[in-house]
Amino acid sequence: MYEEYAEKAGFSIRLSTQNCLKSGVVDRKYLVCNREGLAKGVNKDTMNEETSETQIRTSSISRTRCMAKVKFKLNESHTEYELYDFVEEHNHTFVPVIYRNLTKKKKKLTHKEKIFMQQLGRKNIGATRAHHLYAATNGGYDEVDATETEFRNHTRDLNSHIGDSDAQMLINKMENRLKNVANFFLSMLLKTAS
Repeated sequence: MYEEYAEKAGFSIRLSTQNCLKSGVVDRKYLVCNREGLAKGVNKDTMNEETSETQIRTSSISRTRCMAKVKFKLNESHTEYELYDFVEEHNHTFVPVIYRNLTKKKKKLTHKEKIFMQQLGRKNIGATRAHHLYAATNGGYDEVDATETEFRNHTRDLNSHIGDSDAQMLINKMENRLKNVANFFLSMLLKTAS
């Protein structure tokens, strides 16, 4: 419910605290604005060994100490959750309506988009061109939530996932062909010998 509210208002949320009972049932849950708190200054650029100790990585999310949050707790009968704290005020601007399709939640690829990419991938059409084609067939870039980067990242992840097994499938296919060719020539030899 709070996630839908946040999406319509134009901000993102994240889970802050969650307490569980001994039975494993969630007792309390706090959801906060994604800009709550301060950015941690310990994020370093670990890709560069020379500057990994001194350089701080920048983040696309700026923390503003936003206090907007919602807190839920399990009622005494353990049958439903009740809202016991709600802070509505934010200290930052919301994402404009025209850019809401670029929020982290919206940029995730749908099943339909993944299938579309895989079908084009079989025809040796890359992720960028697949994104352009998908946008063209769905009414323009405004109608497509995922960006080119998400298309490329999905292709990269898919290729890294099936990379080794794909090579093994090719080896198995060639070994089967070799066996079939050997069996074919063996049967031809037996026919000519008899």
